[in-house]
Amino acid sequence: MATSKTVSKAKSQRTAVVRKLKKLHAGEEVLYTGCRINCGGSQCVLRVRRKNGVVTAIEPDDHYNRGVGREDRVMSDLDLVKNRLQLRGCPEGWLFHKLATSPERILYPMKRAEGAKRGEAKFERISWDEALDTIAGKMKDCVARYGPYSIVTPYAPNARLERLFGLWGAGMEGWGWCSMDPGRLAMHLMTGNPGWSYGEGSNDMADFLMNTKMIVLWGFEPTITHFGPGHQLAYYIKMARERGIPVIVIDPRYTVAAEVLADQWIPIKPGTDVAMMLAVANVLIKENLYDKAFVEKYVDLEGFEEWRSHILGEKDGIDKTPEWAEKVCAVPAETIRGFAHLYAQKKPTWLWKGYGIDRKSRGENTARGAASLQAIMGNWGVAGGSVPLHLRFRHKPSVMLPYGEIPKRMVPKMYRSHKWAQMVLLLDKVNSGEMSLEEYKRVIGWRVGALPKGPVSRVWSG
Repeated sequence: MATSKTVSKAKSQRTAVVRKLKKLHAGEEVLYTGCRINCGGSQCVLRVRRKNGVVTAIEPDDHYNRGVGREDRVMSDLDLVKNRLQLRGCPEGWLFHKLATSPERILYPMKRAEGAKRGEAKFERISWDEALDTIAGKMKDCVARYGPYSIVTPYAPNARLERLFGLWGAGMEGWGWCSMDPGRLAMHLMTGNPGWSYGEGSNDMADFLMNTKMIVLWGFEPTITHFGPGHQLAYYIKMARERGIPVIVIDPRYTVAAEVLADQWIPIKPGTDVAMMLAVANVLIKENLYDKAFVEKYVDLEGFEEWRSHILGEKDGIDKTPEWAEKVCAVPAETIRGFAHLYAQKKPTWLWKGYGIDRKSRGENTARGAASLQAIMGNWGVAGGSVPLHLRFRHKPSVMLPYGEIPKRMVPKMYRSHKWAQMVLLLDKVNSGEMSLEEYKRVIGWRVGALPKGPVSRVWSG
């Protein structure tokens, strides 16, 4: 049992620590700001300490539930629905400010020193006017020497550069992204949403917390991929599991989510997700476990019949059973069948498909497969359900809207965007006769028309 002398000593030590911290932060101002790291969330709130114009520390958001260790202990369901909890960032966001004072940060334009060779890292400082004039002059010279298609955008298509190229009358871009394109294409094919109309899917955390009967994270790791403020998505999934909602992770890796958030982890061979999806649908259709009423009312019946015929092997003679899928995706047939039965019982299911499983040849079929499963189970457009296509809201870029001067030309999108390096580097082989024109076009995904005349000597990056 602690003596009064021990208690007094502890208080004295605590007072000294508090006094030291106050001295450390003396003269600081506190302000709140956000974070714009490319994580898909960009909604976190950062509490920033600044002194003499320099950020000294970044702390978690404290707008709600200050001094509370576990916010869900003091929050009502209405608080959770209204998202009345701290919008905490991730460690990357809290440390990002250190780049501002990094000695390696480039603070002004620099050009290679006169007489220096590429790779020698000898540079000298120049003014912004000189830098801009140099870049503009090189661009004009490149087009004058090699034609309008000698200026390209590296990965990926850039709306602002597209407008610049259009107004200038030169330049070309690639087509497609490796990031989200399969889901975008699948959404357009399956729902008819055009262009930049990305916001029709459901990814509301309060919705699944209150209404979902099961959560499936298919190739998605919410503890490091933040689609929402910081780790809130993972936090809501954890709270849902604590409320009795089963969480299943389907992922080749034993992730943090598989260890901390999941009731079951189903490892799967990378790139074979469609095989398991077809096998799950095979069980649902053969055993009449799918939502026939929903399908008849909301699903294109001709498309459903074609999909059903393919799943049952009526055309190719391959019945897409769990036993068939096991040989492809390495998930035991018993596991696939058990998942299908649980999936049929737990309605609605919130299924989130990660972007990574789409990043392969014909990756749009992975997105279509996940969305089709949700469709035949009636999990589209219902509370607690989800449409696992392109679940990221994005407005049409303002730079593409018709204001100001109208561009002189439509910028051609001629090569597969993530093949831009091959498009540049292999052109010399074409010109020297080492590679045929047909092979070059096949490799880079060239669309139509003639190739650029001469080398692509400058690459403009946005």
